[in-house]
Amino acid sequence: MLGGARGKSVAILATDNDAGTFAIRTYRQGFTAAGFTVAYAKASVPATSLPNDWSAYTKDILRSDGGKAPDAVVSVMQTPYNIGLFTAVKRAGYRGVITDPTDYDPGLLAKAATRQALDGVHVLLTFEPFESTSPAMRRFKEDIRRTAGKDVPLNMHMMTGYMSADLFLAVAERAGRELTVESFQRAADGFSDTGTLVGDRALPKGQREAFGCGALVQLTGGAYRVSSPFRCYPPIPFS
Repeated sequence: MLGGARGKSVAILATDNDAGTFAIRTYRQGFTAAGFTVAYAKASVPATSLPNDWSAYTKDILRSDGGKAPDAVVSVMQTPYNIGLFTAVKRAGYRGVITDPTDYDPGLLAKAATRQALDGVHVLLTFEPFESTSPAMRRFKEDIRRTAGKDVPLNMHMMTGYMSADLFLAVAERAGRELTVESFQRAADGFSDTGTLVGDRALPKGQREAFGCGALVQLTGGAYRVSSPFRCYPPIPFS
């Protein structure tokens, strides 16, 4: 989306708690490994109270790259915080990429104010977007529709449950008809498959590491659209 990381800068903001501190550490390593300059990375937003005034944060962020705005602003916070931050940076005239890993929820489209605040934002997903037209996604939607008995709004909790069940069944099938705890564990040890809705799975590595796959969707015109297709990437060692 930015034409590569060379010469590009990023600002990352999170809440002032353990989760925010860990998020800053993780995202800083990821962007640095990709070749970005991390111009700003702070877990400084109060975690217990939503700020009424975001000007102090936007001022620092929009001057962080040697006095100018970074190429991308990344929020690792929840939706109410993102609405405040993103509204503030837009009002300040920011025209770069705005992104977060939390605001992928069709329910957010129901409120006009929320749609407006998040319009143009790219959201990171670790599974194939619901907007995909792949056979696996079509099957997922049909399974959900049959189970619910009607069309229902999709969400990431459905995907988590669905793919957890899918992984269990894939391992159980490998274990064979004589299914026991021991045979299941043997089947899980060394299990792997590819091309699923969460990417390329592998055990026992998957017990310690994410599958390393992702996509971006952009909220624009009141709907989510795929802005970076789902694919898997080489892992970045965490330190």
